[in-house]
Amino acid sequence: MEIIDKTKDKKEEQWQLGDVVTDGINYGLVITDDSSDYMVLNFKGINQYTTGQSSSYESMKKLQDYYSDWHKVNAKLVIE
Repeated sequence: MEIIDKTKDKKEEQWQLGDVVTDGINYGLVITDDSSDYMVLNFKGINQYTTGQSSSYESMKKLQDYYSDWHKVNAKLVIE
Protein backbone atom coordinates (compact mmCIF):
# COMPACT_ATOMS: atom_id res chain seq x y z
CA MET A 1 0.00 0.00 0.00
CA GLU A 2 1.26 3.45 -0.89
CA ILE A 3 -0.06 6.75 0.46
CA ILE A 4 0.28 9.85 -1.65
CA ASP A 5 -0.20 12.96 0.50
CA LYS A 6 -1.75 15.78 -1.54
CA THR A 7 -2.17 18.25 1.35
CA LYS A 8 -2.26 21.90 0.33
CA ASP A 9 -3.47 23.49 3.57
CA LYS A 10 -3.62 22.22 7.12
CA LYS A 11 -7.16 23.45 7.66
CA GLU A 12 -8.91 22.67 10.88
CA GLU A 13 -11.56 20.30 9.56
CA GLN A 14 -13.91 17.84 11.13
CA TRP A 15 -12.75 14.27 10.67
CA GLN A 16 -15.08 11.65 9.22
CA LEU A 17 -14.92 7.89 8.88
CA GLY A 18 -12.47 6.93 6.15
CA ASP A 19 -10.37 10.10 6.43
CA VAL A 20 -6.59 9.78 6.23
CA VAL A 21 -4.81 11.70 9.00
CA THR A 22 -1.14 12.34 9.73
CA ASP A 23 1.23 13.86 12.25
CA GLY A 24 3.73 14.58 9.48
CA ILE A 25 5.54 11.26 9.93
CA ASN A 26 2.87 8.62 10.51
CA TYR A 27 -0.38 8.10 8.63
CA GLY A 28 -3.66 6.59 9.80
CA LEU A 29 -7.22 5.89 8.72
CA VAL A 30 -10.23 6.94 10.84
CA ILE A 31 -12.32 3.82 11.56
CA THR A 32 -14.81 2.44 14.08
CA ASP A 33 -14.43 -0.65 16.22
CA ASP A 34 -17.00 -3.38 16.95
CA SER A 35 -18.71 -1.07 19.46
CA SER A 36 -19.01 1.77 16.92
CA ASP A 37 -16.40 3.80 18.82
CA TYR A 38 -13.86 5.82 16.83
CA MET A 39 -10.15 5.04 16.49
CA VAL A 40 -7.22 5.58 14.09
CA LEU A 41 -5.72 2.60 12.26
CA ASN A 42 -2.03 3.49 11.91
CA PHE A 43 -0.02 2.29 8.92
CA LYS A 44 3.28 0.78 10.09
CA GLY A 45 4.51 -0.63 6.79
CA ILE A 46 3.54 -3.25 4.26
CA ASN A 47 0.72 -5.32 5.76
CA GLN A 48 1.42 -3.93 9.24
CA TYR A 49 -1.22 -1.91 11.04
CA THR A 50 -1.92 -0.90 14.63
CA THR A 51 -4.47 1.23 16.42
CA GLY A 52 -1.63 2.76 18.45
CA GLN A 53 -3.93 3.21 21.42
CA SER A 54 -5.45 0.98 24.04
CA SER A 55 -8.95 2.41 23.80
CA SER A 56 -11.42 3.88 21.38
CA TYR A 57 -13.52 7.01 21.74
CA GLU A 58 -17.29 7.45 21.75
CA SER A 59 -17.14 10.68 19.74
CA MET A 60 -15.08 11.99 16.86
CA LYS A 61 -14.34 15.11 18.94
CA LYS A 62 -12.67 13.02 21.66
CA LEU A 63 -10.65 11.14 19.03
CA GLN A 64 -9.46 14.43 17.51
CA ASP A 65 -8.57 15.71 20.98
CA TYR A 66 -6.46 12.57 21.60
CA TYR A 67 -4.70 13.04 18.25
CA SER A 68 -4.41 16.83 18.68
CA ASP A 69 -1.13 17.05 16.76
CA TRP A 70 -2.58 15.14 13.77
CA HIS A 71 -4.42 16.69 10.83
CA LYS A 72 -6.60 15.50 7.99
CA VAL A 73 -4.91 15.15 4.61
CA ASN A 74 -6.17 15.04 1.06
CA ALA A 75 -4.68 11.63 0.31
CA LYS A 76 -5.09 8.84 -2.15
CA LEU A 77 -4.70 5.23 -0.99
CA VAL A 78 -3.20 2.96 -3.60
CA ILE A 79 -3.69 -0.75 -2.88
CA GLU A 80 -1.67 -3.11 -5.03
